[in-house]
Amino acid sequence: MAISSSELALTGQYPPISYVSIEDLREKLAAKYETLTRDGKSQHLAFKPVKRSEYDEIESKRLSLGHVRLTYFEDIEVLIIKVPSRPQEKAHANLGSFLRIELHDMRVGVKEFSGLGSATYIGPTASRKEADASWINDNLRPGGWPYLVIEAGASESMHRLRADASWWFANSGGQVQIVLLLRVTVTTKRLEIEKRVPRLVTVTGPATRQRSRDPPGTYHSEKVTTIHINKGANPPTIQGAPLVLEFDKVIGCAPNQPLEHNITLTAAQFLKWADTIFI
Repeated sequence: MAISSSELALTGQYPPISYVSIEDLREKLAAKYETLTRDGKSQHLAFKPVKRSEYDEIESKRLSLGHVRLTYFEDIEVLIIKVPSRPQEKAHANLGSFLRIELHDMRVGVKEFSGLGSATYIGPTASRKEADASWINDNLRPGGWPYLVIEAGASESMHRLRADASWWFANSGGQVQIVLLLRVTVTTKRLEIEKRVPRLVTVTGPATRQRSRDPPGTYHSEKVTTIHINKGANPPTIQGAPLVLEFDKVIGCAPNQPLEHNITLTAAQFLKWADTIFI
């Protein structure tokens, strides 16, 4: 059965607050920046009702909002704003650098692993979302959905991050091949990485009015790997490594072996990555 916008927006778990004006939104964002700097836990604000014209106004004035990510569900008039912290930004940017180095050693060209950053994507229900980081093979899918997406969040954000992964798989129809979720807990210097992939769920059973409206299959999010890093321990610890990213799912075609192969990030590489986040 298709995943509803309310499920993806987690409106049941995190009821949106009333949208009043862009000025009021700026005030609430300023308060969120302050609390995020202080405790590093919660980084999301959800507003409703936000009409399409109001979303367009917010989008046109987003430079005045600071460095934020927007997710908008037009059909239920819900806007979710994520306020990223410096450690979260470093987490996804530096992990992307590690991936780029691995692919460079395989002689994979820049156009084959082209960074899209936080480009906006629009789903079938007109919902709109920005990733923290994403990549595409411009030779195979110019202007299309990314193959690989990274979403990073604070210590209390894992439910939101998992909903983000569900959004990418459901709205792309499984074209997004891998979503990496990064949870960053600054106070204890802990990192959690989840690798998620699309899983096709087909509609079965007798025909009903609801099933006749549903698509023949919906892509859900399936967790396949979890890695925990404790940089605050002495010595630092890591569980669940290595992380394997299939070449064909990242680049969109089979590897030309032996030079091209799956990307494997080891425990040692992850500890070096953690060093770049917690300084």
